[in-house]
Amino acid sequence: MNRVEMFRRAAHVGFGLGVILLTYFIGAEYMKLLLVLLFLFLVVVMDLKIKNYDLWIIDDLLALIERPNSIPAYGAFWYTVGLLLIFSTLSSFNEIAASTVMIAIGDGVAVLVGKWGRISLPYNRAKTLEGLLAFMVGGSAAYFFIGLNGIIIAIVCGIVESINLPIDDNFTVPLASVILVRML
Repeated sequence: MNRVEMFRRAAHVGFGLGVILLTYFIGAEYMKLLLVLLFLFLVVVMDLKIKNYDLWIIDDLLALIERPNSIPAYGAFWYTVGLLLIFSTLSSFNEIAASTVMIAIGDGVAVLVGKWGRISLPYNRAKTLEGLLAFMVGGSAAYFFIGLNGIIIAIVCGIVESINLPIDDNFTVPLASVILVRML
């Protein structure tokens, strides 16, 4: 795994954990406002980058966190959209934190472990059993917020993340998590 991908994963996990921590201190409504501002900022950045503007420090940051040859800020955009979905549909801190754990820790560790995995999934050869299990274990940290339901959600969200869907998993994982939190 290259340096960019390692940094991306660290940023992925760190940002999600930072969102949980900040939400604890400032509350979900203020955090949702910050996420809306981040969303708008990312839309502007994406637009300017598509138009080939140089954005100085932002260009350096994007080089650290985005995959080569991808739409600039694409991953951060969908991560923010997923978080906005969580914050717009769930009300309690524990529910929000549990769903954020799925995208932050579950998805974050799945890539790190999955890159070294050897057993390809039969329904998606680009993903590994080791990555799927890592998601389930990492996502199970939701247990500390919502009990055993957190483990159930981690298992289902891990499967959702492992399926080759045409929609970014930074959106599909929070969507699955929100639906399951509401159902359970």
